[in-house]
Amino acid sequence: MSRELRILDFDVECLPGHWIGGDYVSKIITAAARRVIGGADANVDYMTHYDYTTAEIAENLAAQIEYADIVCGHYIRGFDL
Repeated sequence: MSRELRILDFDVECLPGHWIGGDYVSKIITAAARRVIGGADANVDYMTHYDYTTAEIAENLAAQIEYADIVCGHYIRGFDL
């Protein structure tokens, strides 16, 4: 019997950081929302810069991406990742 796929749907919100050059400005993560669909741990949660550091938000999201079978979201390849 196969297990149910774990699908991660996420979104990241950022503030502009320092200017690096050309049109590029670094991003400071301010919040990340995610929902895991499938598996025993299906849930919805969010992390904001009021409760977590940027590093903690990024590390948590990276762990969820690695755990998922499928990752989706709005414009994740062009911005969120």
